[in-house]
Amino acid sequence: MAIQGRHWRRIFLRTRDRIGRHCIYRAFELYAVHPDGTEKWSFGTGYFPTPAIGADGTIYVAAASPDFLYALNPNGTKKWPAGAAALGGAVSSPAIGPDGSIYVCGTDNILRAFKNDGTPKWQFATGSIVGSPIVSLDGTIFEPGSDANLYAVNPATGAEKWHFATGGFGRFPAASIGADGTVYIASRDHNLYAIK
Repeated sequence: MAIQGRHWRRIFLRTRDRIGRHCIYRAFELYAVHPDGTEKWSFGTGYFPTPAIGADGTIYVAAASPDFLYALNPNGTKKWPAGAAALGGAVSSPAIGPDGSIYVCGTDNILRAFKNDGTPKWQFATGSIVGSPIVSLDGTIFEPGSDANLYAVNPATGAEKWHFATGGFGRFPAASIGADGTVYIASRDHNLYAIK
């Protein structure tokens, strides 16, 4: 498969790791491509949100069919012995914590934490999850819920640290974290909240 110019820039969503490789997905396949657009490898199993790439080059991707979190080596082979960690239906992109833990949300409205070997750590339920988690420098996980709350979750225990009520979120809200730890998220009440 050769991917060139405007055509692939328009069709594909891509992410780049620190040494210049690309990962993209289309039609339930995750592709790695060389800088010249030629295919390096592909991996497919159902719908994929955007992948995340760990500091060691491991590629984490959540799939909805079957419902697994996959860890792939940079060459596209499965890293974990079993190949995948079970989810309740993937709905979010994975997030990676400072200690290498992986966080991902399922369609069963549960935020799950996994060790970097695929072992489950804990689960946190908000009632209904509407977006992907983000992780601060101290490891705190932030997750927007359909109840209009932004939840802060303890990375060690999975317990709620606090929640902040907003005016509600749109579809797939995205929060961001500033250098000073401030969390920014937009709300349906036309406000941009800065939470610290």
